[in-house]
Amino acid sequence: MAQSQKISGKVVDEKGETLIGVSVKVKGAAIGGSTDVNGNFSFDAPPNATLVFSFVGYNNKEIILAGQKTLSVTLTEAAGQLNELVVVGYGTQKKSQVATAVGSVQGDAIAERGTVSALQAVQGQVAGVDISAGSGRAGANFNVQIRGQNSLAGGQPLFVVDGVIVSDINFLNPQDIAKMDVLKDAASTAIYGSRGSNGVVLVTTKNGATNKSSGATISYDGYVGIRKVARMPDFMTGEEWWEFRQNTFISPELIAGRTFTNTIGSLDNPTVLQTVANHDYTDWKSLVLQDGIQANHWVTASGRSSNNDIQYLIGAGYQNEKGNFLQDNLSRYNFKVNVDGKINKNFSAGMSINFSFTDTERGSDDAVRNGFNMAPIFKPYDANGNLVFRPGQIPVPGSTVVSSFTSTVNPLLEISNSENNTRRHFGVGNIYLQYAPASWIDVRSTFSPSVNFVRNGRYWGSLTGVGDGLLPDAQRVNQQTQSYIFDNVVNIRKKIKEHSFAFTGLYSMQKDRFESDTTKVNDLPYNSSFYNLGASNNRQLSSSNFNQFSILSFLARVNYSFRDKYFVTLANRWDGSSKLAEGNKWSSFPSAAIAWQISRESFMQNASFVSDLKLRFSAGVAGNNNNIRPYETQMNLSAPTYYDFGGTPALGYSPSRLPNSSLTWERTREFDLGVDFGFLKNRISGSIDLYDKLSEGLLLNRDLPLETGYSSIKDNIGSVSNKGIEVSFRTINISAKDFTWSTSFTFARNKNAIIDLLNKKQDLVGNSWFIGQPINVNYLYVFDGIWQESDRALALTYGQLPGQARVKDLNNDGKISSTNDRQIIGQKDPKWTGGFSTQFTYKAFDLSASLFARQGMQVYSAFHSIFTRYNDRGTNKLYNDYYMPANAVTQGRSSNTYPQPNNIGPYWDGITGVGYYKDISFVKIQNISLGYTLPAKIIEKLKIKSLRVYANVLNPFVWTNYDGFDPESASGIDSSVTTEQTNTTVGNINNTGPSTVTYQIGVNLKF
Repeated sequence: MAQSQKISGKVVDEKGETLIGVSVKVKGAAIGGSTDVNGNFSFDAPPNATLVFSFVGYNNKEIILAGQKTLSVTLTEAAGQLNELVVVGYGTQKKSQVATAVGSVQGDAIAERGTVSALQAVQGQVAGVDISAGSGRAGANFNVQIRGQNSLAGGQPLFVVDGVIVSDINFLNPQDIAKMDVLKDAASTAIYGSRGSNGVVLVTTKNGATNKSSGATISYDGYVGIRKVARMPDFMTGEEWWEFRQNTFISPELIAGRTFTNTIGSLDNPTVLQTVANHDYTDWKSLVLQDGIQANHWVTASGRSSNNDIQYLIGAGYQNEKGNFLQDNLSRYNFKVNVDGKINKNFSAGMSINFSFTDTERGSDDAVRNGFNMAPIFKPYDANGNLVFRPGQIPVPGSTVVSSFTSTVNPLLEISNSENNTRRHFGVGNIYLQYAPASWIDVRSTFSPSVNFVRNGRYWGSLTGVGDGLLPDAQRVNQQTQSYIFDNVVNIRKKIKEHSFAFTGLYSMQKDRFESDTTKVNDLPYNSSFYNLGASNNRQLSSSNFNQFSILSFLARVNYSFRDKYFVTLANRWDGSSKLAEGNKWSSFPSAAIAWQISRESFMQNASFVSDLKLRFSAGVAGNNNNIRPYETQMNLSAPTYYDFGGTPALGYSPSRLPNSSLTWERTREFDLGVDFGFLKNRISGSIDLYDKLSEGLLLNRDLPLETGYSSIKDNIGSVSNKGIEVSFRTINISAKDFTWSTSFTFARNKNAIIDLLNKKQDLVGNSWFIGQPINVNYLYVFDGIWQESDRALALTYGQLPGQARVKDLNNDGKISSTNDRQIIGQKDPKWTGGFSTQFTYKAFDLSASLFARQGMQVYSAFHSIFTRYNDRGTNKLYNDYYMPANAVTQGRSSNTYPQPNNIGPYWDGITGVGYYKDISFVKIQNISLGYTLPAKIIEKLKIKSLRVYANVLNPFVWTNYDGFDPESASGIDSSVTTEQTNTTVGNINNTGPSTVTYQIGVNLKF
């Protein structure tokens, strides 16, 4: 510092405009400053120091002073702004040139969330992309919906990883993702033709090019965490449950001539009375729950040759998640190899292999429910310390009488005697060869195979509800999918003065092959788990399945730009599928998009506060082939059956359905009008999109005359509309020498409506489908409180009693009718979704937080169907102020929300009842992360490239009126659960779980 001299200068952008708040530091020293409102800076520095200039949204710049005292510095926009490359399908485009609706999330933003699933990390980050958890179990899947539901049968978007179409992205380690791009409008998704109408999620994993530093880099990214149960619902205590139990017997109106004057409900069992008198209750929840553990370790070695001709990445990862239920675990191993290189001046080649092995153990689904269902007076162990098979069967001392409260099996026995194990081997890769005879043309052939082997084994021991104290049962399902895609792409790029052209041509072949077999047996002679099913002579099910299909595709796309201000994209894809019958195999999917970069017009040059302003419009048609299975347009045979053949039993087959050779894909037409903006050097930036989608040719069963021998035939005879708005907004609030603060905000609202059914404006009430209404609505009676004693006379006219659930007589005809007194009471999909995130940096510290919201959903709550089912007296319940009239045993209660125990009435229970439909809107803080990056001086001494340590907390706060488990998974529908595992179509309490908070510590290290 004794040799320091005064250094001053000015910092501007590429247009010569001053930049305010640019950080100017001496490399390797705590010396520096920042630019003022005129872009100027001044401070003392050594004459041979290296100055580092950094500013959010611009590339860093280093200048060696070499005695200079006055500097004029120009910073260029970083690739993270208008020059950012966006993956658009079979290629990339600069963000400034994109004319379609594409949302992007960088890999760093995904990794910092600390989630086991990559999809969970993207929640709330892309407007119009609704992502929700299927359950709270370890390894749960996530459901994705982009711009509303197009099909009456639902459906997930198309997933593409490194150019390869895959069934899902659950196999990926979030640390391996470099970027995720979401194609939202039909003009962008039409590139994938018959598979793109539900949106496309493009994932680019890390490769050697990700390593920006010279030489080889070894990196480790990992964390460990503890997952704690949080926000537990308010279940009844021992005293509260015992009072409820007694109240289930007190119903003088229903039990004529009997008046209760003393304690009841014990069935005169001294053991029960003693348990109640001593307040000797069991906390069953604590017996089946545990602290969960999360861990993720990802190690890579990457680098580039000195001339950048070869780049490589080798990676391996391990993820582990121990759930909060006993015997609920996930383990995943990932292996990754990526090599790209130039063979010579004209040829280049590369290959990528991504393999994962996942082992998931879900244990006993029944134990999940039973662990919360068990009444506090039940004991898990007998006097000798042995587990009791059915704790709700309590013997009366000195007799053979048993007080039967419930036949539910002890969850601790269910857990230790059940298995539900899924093993998945998934491999995907590609190998390519590219020939570029000139700088303006290249031809690439890519072969991309994938394999997916899934084995699910289930075992129910004797001491389970399924085993029922007899011999064990078991089941084994094997599935394997093999597919390949062979893409041949030509890219031609030419620039003629102010005109730029880019042409992409594609010839693609895809083939998928699937086979499965299922075996289920009863009465295994010994505990062989599900590995020796042949030991049983009692085979309940033996089936197998096979199908395959192929798709042939052609694509032509032209991108044109003039003066880098006007952009046009025209594309058409032709798909031919073996799924469809002759004459309908081929279909085309055209799209067009235009954009105007207004900010580059001459009349905008004086508007210096406008950094970016682009108007775009697109139109396109995309398809959906997921709802057509192979061979569905052909006649198939049913299972074998016996029939009378001239008085002799004969075995034969009959047609299983009437084929429809006219079936084709569901098609979605979409218009999108969008604007991208940036102000004040892009310190304020974002986009707004308005869209209008119409999906036609939706698949439905059309009724047929009985004379045909068939009740229905599948046909393309429905249409659905989705209209909405999406807003993305990002601000750089502060950019100073030692402190930065930025925020991001997303908002999306979608209006889903059925346009026609069966080619008519006719409601299908049995399916709860109504013209002009969303696909997923709840069509029910309208809950109107609880009949009070003061309403007795009126209640009797409806055949009801005080204490029962009351519904509205909508047409006031004095009776409740399923035809006239039901209406739409809510929708299952959110009316709007949103997200918010913020990032702070202070010197070497960084702090970030994110939240997302889903609002306006109402679902059938599987949780409440179990724990507010007040006509059941043997199991535990959610504690609520239920209705109870005055009596001589318990205290009377007033309630207009929950009915009287064991007097619920005809309209409370069941799927058609009103008791279990709940609003599950919520706002959730997804994570809060605090990190510290070691300074350059320490890094140099340690001889490493970088080191960051951090602490992260997931799901610390949730705001919701839902009083069950986590509202995000309240529907209980987990798409990772196979059909054999799910026993209801409206949700399964067995597959959900309580809310949790996860505390993590982690490190990012590079050598």
